[in-house]
Amino acid sequence: MHYRDLPLLEESFRWYGPTDPVPLAYIRQAGATAVFTALHDIPYGEVWPRAAIAQHKALVEAAGLRWTAVESVPVHEDIKTGAPGSDRLIANYAQTLRNLSAEGVYTVIYNFMPVLDWVRTDMRHKLPDGSECLLFNPVHFAAFEVHALGRVGAEADYTAEQLAAAAAYWNGLNQPERDAFIANLIDVFPGCKLGLTLDDLRAMLAAYAPLGRDGLKANLARFLRAVVPVAEEVGVRLAIHPDDPPFSILGLPRIICTAADIDELFAMVDSPANGLCFCSGSLSARTDNDLPAMVRRFAPRINGKRPPGDRLGVQREWV
Repeated sequence: MHYRDLPLLEESFRWYGPTDPVPLAYIRQAGATAVFTALHDIPYGEVWPRAAIAQHKALVEAAGLRWTAVESVPVHEDIKTGAPGSDRLIANYAQTLRNLSAEGVYTVIYNFMPVLDWVRTDMRHKLPDGSECLLFNPVHFAAFEVHALGRVGAEADYTAEQLAAAAAYWNGLNQPERDAFIANLIDVFPGCKLGLTLDDLRAMLAAYAPLGRDGLKANLARFLRAVVPVAEEVGVRLAIHPDDPPFSILGLPRIICTAADIDELFAMVDSPANGLCFCSGSLSARTDNDLPAMVRRFAPRINGKRPPGDRLGVQREWV
């Protein structure tokens, strides 16, 4: 597989802001020239002020790096559920896009995952060689759903073997270990700790009960119809992150998991500004996803760094 437009490829690194234990100097030393970052201190749904964007960008540039993409501008839960008052939140999102563009940040990653966004059960899983990685363990997640959260019907999502292993895992934890496990799983996102409790999570799940997959897709389409024209106007390229993992968790719908889902996404608003963040880690968790074929098929809508002087970038071709 060969990328015909090589100058658009750049080594970048995710940075969670000034509180990130990995400083920008380390990122530069590792060989990256750019970062994907965000204003994690701003509450979900609020406008990102232009001055705050400029200040964050200055931090990055002072370290000899560039802020080439936002990961992410979060979509408020009320937008996903279509709750009353979500029009104001969508308008705030559009204004944030305007402010980012005004400060020269043109690629905006987001997701439409309900409740927990991406999920991991272990943030520091140790591999045989001693290195560490993130891990999603379905047995441990079953322990969380069945024994900690007590979600009605959760048992139906797992095999008898998984449920037995989950019970053994849960029963082997003492109370402090259980508390740490729950807190880590609910507040997995490194850049922003929301301080959610099990009761908060139960209330959030209840808001999705009447929605279903079609309802969530309808709310995504409503969001895109409002913000994509603004993105076009100011030269921003939106890139939705696939669901991670790309299958239902907590009994919730997932709507960006397969090539068919991505086709539906692009059909909602047919614009180069309505694009995809091609996360191979997420999409490859499904064995029915043919990643090379998907890259070739969706290449023109995989939105990356905006080239100077080109408001919506160029069409790329994978061969």
